[in-house]
Amino acid sequence: MRFLPSFLNEIRAKLPISTIIGQRVTFDPQKSKPSRGDFWCCCPFHSEKTPSFHCDDRQGYYYCFGCGVKGDIFNFLCELDGLQFSEAVKYLANLAGMKLPALDPQSYKREMQKKNLYSVMAIATDFFQYSLRGREGEQARLYLNERGVTSELIERFRIGFAPARRTALKEALSARGISVKNMEDCGLLVSGEGIGVPYDRFRNRIIFPIDDLQGRVVAFGGRSLDQDTQVKYLNSSETALFHKGDMLYNASFFRRNFTKEKKKDHPVLVVEGYMDVIALTKAGFEKVVASLGTALTDAQITLLWKIEPNPVLCFDGDDAGLRAAFRVVDRILSLLKVGFSVRFVILPQGKDPDEIVRAGGGDNFDSYIQKSISLIEFLWLRATYGKSFGAPEARAALEKNLNKKFFTIKDEALRRYYLQDIKKRLFDFFHSDFLKRKNGSGYDRKSENGVSVGKTFSTLENSDMVRNFPQSIPLREAVILLTLAHYPDLWHENFEILSELELKNSRVMSFHQSMLEILGNKHIHVNGEMVILLEKKGHKAILEHMKNLVHRIGMRAFFTSAPIEDARSVLKQALYLHLQEHNLHKRLQDIEEQFMNNPSSEVFNLLREVKIELEKTQATEALIEGFGRWLDK
Repeated sequence: MRFLPSFLNEIRAKLPISTIIGQRVTFDPQKSKPSRGDFWCCCPFHSEKTPSFHCDDRQGYYYCFGCGVKGDIFNFLCELDGLQFSEAVKYLANLAGMKLPALDPQSYKREMQKKNLYSVMAIATDFFQYSLRGREGEQARLYLNERGVTSELIERFRIGFAPARRTALKEALSARGISVKNMEDCGLLVSGEGIGVPYDRFRNRIIFPIDDLQGRVVAFGGRSLDQDTQVKYLNSSETALFHKGDMLYNASFFRRNFTKEKKKDHPVLVVEGYMDVIALTKAGFEKVVASLGTALTDAQITLLWKIEPNPVLCFDGDDAGLRAAFRVVDRILSLLKVGFSVRFVILPQGKDPDEIVRAGGGDNFDSYIQKSISLIEFLWLRATYGKSFGAPEARAALEKNLNKKFFTIKDEALRRYYLQDIKKRLFDFFHSDFLKRKNGSGYDRKSENGVSVGKTFSTLENSDMVRNFPQSIPLREAVILLTLAHYPDLWHENFEILSELELKNSRVMSFHQSMLEILGNKHIHVNGEMVILLEKKGHKAILEHMKNLVHRIGMRAFFTSAPIEDARSVLKQALYLHLQEHNLHKRLQDIEEQFMNNPSSEVFNLLREVKIELEKTQATEALIEGFGRWLDK
């Protein structure tokens, strides 16, 4: 609907902008000058500690010197609450005591139709909530209880249950005088060609209402309770109210509840599923949204940036999760603007946020957030992951492809800085001697007997960025622990050193401790027995993960076929390099402390030499002469 400028100006004149914004923020009493209509506060659009959001009653305008948002009272409601412009006008006109101009017949019809659909969705929500509390919802309540979903969370997220009966919802809504046509328009029924009688879309499913930014239910997500169902999660179909690519699950709650109070000390987190949102909320992370099971769209990214200028995207560490993360990078680059970006968290393979929180609580998940990596780091990872850069053509292709990606950034200054950053990374990657070894370039290294040992390390395992990934397992540690698991007799040859081995990863430490416990309780002679006992202790997943790591360098046959003499040699060199790296780390810490107290060129050069030595050690593969015959052919 179009409004005359004179009508909009009358609303602006009757409603000082500070009155509208003051309902959502607390103005700073020291910096603000109410007598002049001059107000300052912390920006409601991004997290900050010092007020940089300026509100001027005389001009009817706001501007944030921190993130750059600006506008009038209509913009404020549209941006903060996600209102359509016509909705903002209607709301403000009502506050000003003004009547809206008469709608044309077609517009009036559309408005009434939407109003009816919102009403139907509200009644359906009530039905699902009632069903969860009733006899038919017993199994659903048991499931939610097992997942740690409390009654308070059920109430807050308005979780419900769709009975297994084919037309339970349809009958309930019909009894309220709601037409089948309206139910179909809301996406509540399955109908169409070949379907004689429409029936409920959601059956025997736990129901998660999906709100728009005004808190109105516009769709549902359903989690099946049938074990043999092929579709575990089911969303509403697209309707006049619901466009999946435009929405984020739970975005409405903290948009409506985090403007006046102090922002929480974590960025907005983006996860995949409803249960992830609920589990993280229970663990104390209030600002969490879900992408409704789809790759992030342009509209969702834009909505995210209205909520948080630097949200954290969380992905599973398996191949599917990494592919999903890689895909979203291109989409973000084309939308990138100054002051806005994203960070990435890659979770352990096979673990979602719900599982991580249930296993270790909120602090456990917070550790992943603290290790999130930037957009530029993640893009570099995607470009180099698992690829070979030994040939000049491969290096040229890497540079060309990265530059091509950055030219999709529309802001000229931002594009220039990204290109400068990547230019430096490429120089370091290709022109530093020790990085040539470390870069995962996949060069063919010939052993002394002339046997090619092929690609020694994948880029993913050696990249500086991946060392920041939560719970990543160094390849050398995987080689040591798998060798000890498959050849337990080697423990006794270096027991004192091996029993006190310092490891970088909590999962690896737990695995190592379990081996010590097994050795203390049982004398093992048969190869393979240790592995079976470790799997019984719950370490099957980490065993598979470490095997996948060593398989990438072609060691598939080694742990099942190599004689103990070869295993002993591999362990000896891997252990030597591991201890050497550990000692260099300790020495580096001492020199860094010395440099802080005495920043002389002499100490600086010493610091540089140790860092280079450390990088060389980290890049040296744990391979030995004769090892090549165990590589996959």
